[in-house]
Amino acid sequence: MSARPAAATETVAMFFRQPFFCTALLALICALPAPATAVSCYPQHTPSTPDQDFDASANGTARHLPTGLIWMRCNLGQSWNGATCVGSPATFTSWGVGLRTVRDINTGVSDLDGDGAPGFADERDWRMPNIKEWRSIHETCRYNPAMNDAIFPNAPIAAIHYASTTDDKSPATFVYFDTQFGTTGVTLKDDAIPRMMRLVRGGQRGGDYGPPQPLFSDGFE
Repeated sequence: MSARPAAATETVAMFFRQPFFCTALLALICALPAPATAVSCYPQHTPSTPDQDFDASANGTARHLPTGLIWMRCNLGQSWNGATCVGSPATFTSWGVGLRTVRDINTGVSDLDGDGAPGFADERDWRMPNIKEWRSIHETCRYNPAMNDAIFPNAPIAAIHYASTTDDKSPATFVYFDTQFGTTGVTLKDDAIPRMMRLVRGGQRGGDYGPPQPLFSDGFE
């Protein structure tokens, strides 16, 4: 097989050096889809809240399709910069103060959601999630945090979060969600241990979602 003539080789090289070719190549590269960011599961674990279960928006919200709930992608105290959550989550030592903070966010008195406007993402009906709603976004394929880390970036690794669910046997306590392992439990509404908050809106107060087993023996959830 004969070698390509030197003149032909030089012609090909000159073609690839032409500005129009470089521009076309750059346009082709830019048109390629960016690698998708997916939930980081531990090996041989299937996600319980896969990315396709969410309609994530660049405005800092994510709709959970199985329930219709719309979640803030960041904890209160953090800010959404268009791509991720930045800053440190706010902490509270009173469940009642947490509820009042939700009201203040919706009315614009508080800017702990970080968007500089009343409500968040142009909506003013945010609320503290109940424990069923929290359980609906528990990601079982990972921990630290036990949440879909692509949908909820920079979520606190280990933190008890307020839920609106009160223990019927003890009004001074509430049912919490811990993002470390996705566990739930009951603790005092007012104590010296800092708690965190992430807000939700819409949906059907959990939709048709239900835990595999009742959280409490009397069915109070």
